[in-house]
Amino acid sequence: MPRPMTQLTLSGEERERLEKEFRETGDVRTRTRLGALRMLCGGTHTLAQVAEAVGCARSTLQVWVAAYRRGGLEQAVLREKPGASSSPMQDAGLQQQLRENFAAGAFRTCEQMRRWLRATHGIVLHLKAGYYWLKSFGAKLRVPRPVHIKKDPQAPAAFVAGLEDTLAALPLRPGRPVRVWVEDEARFGLHTLVRRCWALPGVRVVLAHQRKYQWAYMFSALEIGTGRHVPLWMPGVDLGITTTFLEHLAASEPGAEHIILWDGAGFHPRPELHPLPAHIHLIRLPPYSPELNPVEKLWDIVKDGISNTIFPTLDLLYEHGLVPELEPFKNPNRVLQLLGNSSMIASVNASSIR
Repeated sequence: MPRPMTQLTLSGEERERLEKEFRETGDVRTRTRLGALRMLCGGTHTLAQVAEAVGCARSTLQVWVAAYRRGGLEQAVLREKPGASSSPMQDAGLQQQLRENFAAGAFRTCEQMRRWLRATHGIVLHLKAGYYWLKSFGAKLRVPRPVHIKKDPQAPAAFVAGLEDTLAALPLRPGRPVRVWVEDEARFGLHTLVRRCWALPGVRVVLAHQRKYQWAYMFSALEIGTGRHVPLWMPGVDLGITTTFLEHLAASEPGAEHIILWDGAGFHPRPELHPLPAHIHLIRLPPYSPELNPVEKLWDIVKDGISNTIFPTLDLLYEHGLVPELEPFKNPNRVLQLLGNSSMIASVNASSIR
């Protein structure tokens, strides 16, 4: 047997007042209760139908109806618990303080924000509410890039600002084309590199991996103007091996002057201490500033491609891992896309040597 329809009987004046408050109220919760009462006035819906329409439980709707019958509209919309608008987190000044602290890096976890609110403003914020406010500020959970404690924060910007002058001061032979390279090297070995992978819901990913301590090094140089890529797979790193790579790079275009931007690794030769191949000019990047070198992005792409795979030997790692991953970078357009247009790349392209 179906449930009987529920009807509220309101006087003409009370009905007009209900309609007026329903139209004018700006509070969502109050409007929900008034909307439910409006539907019940028609006598064409059951309590269950009205409850489903306004998004509440049938028992909650019964409480609202009983409240109306006890004290009219005032009693029906009265809430014993304050709404969200009464939260101290709604204060615009407090929200601005939180945004400024986030911008300054004062909060790295939700718990740090909650402790600050409790200690500074006496606000006890539930963890779930903390996540809500983090999202409302536009905050995103990110993995920080490690930065060496000795890094000078002003050094990268100062290097880029003076790069055009540094390039102009190099003893380049007139009449020869100039190639500007960014160079780096990375170690690749037989120890399986584990990274995140896709899986269906409910499937636990299990990966076989090996611990084999054999490795070699991939040297890689990207030319900023033409998008050329010169890689070289070497058994290790030292001054002699690095010099061999510089000779290999110079031989890729013997008629050009080659300028190389790279870091200050101990196995990188220094012009004032070590002999260099002809037509090679070196510029050291600031210490602990890998973000200036676009080749770092290349290594991340390669490692992502060879991850979660077992290579029994270094030859197989090179032939079936590194070579396929580096193949797209034979295309100059792909290299130029990887290089991007950072301030350092823009300074090189704008310099008088080009």
